[in-house]
Amino acid sequence: MRGAPPGSDHNIFYGLHAAMTRRNKEREPKEGWYPNQCLTPEESLRGYTSWGAYAAHEELETGILAPGRKADVTVMDLDPFVIGEEDPGALLSGNIEMTIVAGTVVHERNDHRSDH
Repeated sequence: MRGAPPGSDHNIFYGLHAAMTRRNKEREPKEGWYPNQCLTPEESLRGYTSWGAYAAHEELETGILAPGRKADVTVMDLDPFVIGEEDPGALLSGNIEMTIVAGTVVHERNDHRSDH
């Protein structure tokens, strides 16, 4: 088998890709590393949201968007639910458009926008 087993780094798109396909960044191995462990797009996103909140014992405060909860939001340039079903490899080219923490925009991708 070529390449290292899939893992993760701080890139959410690679993390989602690895969770859904069990492949590394080079998309190896072709059949996936332990393919029976592939997660669905929903399970993969929950790993970054509600399941992460549960693991941190913060499931009553964060992890989902709901009234009265902390609302940190990340806006992506693709829909991981759709892409995850149709072409999970395309997740590797995703970008973060905006990050909102406690209601304040803390990151906004400007390299592709023009001011109108």
